[in-house]
This record gives sequence, structure tokens and C-alpha cells, in this order.
Amino acid sequence: MSRISLFWRILTFFLGVILPMLGVNTLLRALGSTPDDGVASRIYYVKWDTPGPTHDGLSWFTAYTDLQQAIDAASAGHEIWVARGVYIPTRGVDHPGLPPTDTLRTFQLKDRVQLYGGFAGSETERSERDWTANPTVLSGDLDNNDRKDSRSDNRFRRRCAHLWG
Repeated sequence: MSRISLFWRILTFFLGVILPMLGVNTLLRALGSTPDDGVASRIYYVKWDTPGPTHDGLSWFTAYTDLQQAIDAASAGHEIWVARGVYIPTRGVDHPGLPPTDTLRTFQLKDRVQLYGGFAGSETERSERDWTANPTVLSGDLDNNDRKDSRSDNRFRRRCAHLWG
């Protein structure tokens, strides 16, 4: 068999079998494709119970456990995929060193960073998420005690957001 014939057989196998298995989005991410605006696309992962020891946000296995860390790492054009769970803000407004009980804490979002919830924590495509089965909540209940205690320790203007489609 000639080298050219072998090349075409391998290419045909890749295009017919491997490419459909990977999915176009996975392949494009692996090749480092960029959206039309020229900003490289990247996905950061957040899952509150990721065991570690590494939390770099580059996969579900090394996901950030703090949503704000992913927001800080992301730039315009990036996506953040957040697994089911309740997430509370960890940073104060204009005061990064505020104590953890401070009611001025809020999520410091960025322009053109896309935030998606509804993940179980194993998906490889955004279309696989199910926000009904995997609710993702951004909560202002800083001490997780609203059902049994006062709400005086909450974020001043308490907001609760569910990340949907």
C-alpha cells in the first residue's frame, strides 16, 4: 500500500468515525479556534465539591470550587460552566479584603464572559446540560441560614439568581 493511499484511508477514518464522536465544538476547542471577534474561546469549570488538590478550572476534574475565581480568570469571549449547587459571593464590592461575613459581598461579573449553569459536572458539550435536573443558584444568603435564622447577615440587597439557558 502506498503512503498516499494510507494517508487517505486514515483521513477518511478520522472524518467519518473520530470527528463525529468528538463533536465539532470539542475539535474546534482542541485546535484553538477563535470566534469572529478574534478572542480565543476558553471554558472554565466550577463545581463546589471538586476534591482537588488542583483547582485550575480547566476541566471538571480540576474545577474551581469558588465561582469568583473562575470569573477572575476569564476574559471577554470565555465561558464559565457551573455545576449544580448553591454559590455565594466571596468578594466585597471594591474591597477585596473584606471579612467573610461582610454583607457587601457580591459576584464581580465581567463584560462578555458567558456564565452557564445546569451542569451535572461531567458534560463535554453545552447542549448536554439540564438546568431542571441540575439547578445552579447564585445566592445572597451568606451564612446559608435563612430557613432557621434572621436574614440580617445576607447581602444588603439580597438577590438570588438561577442560571438557566
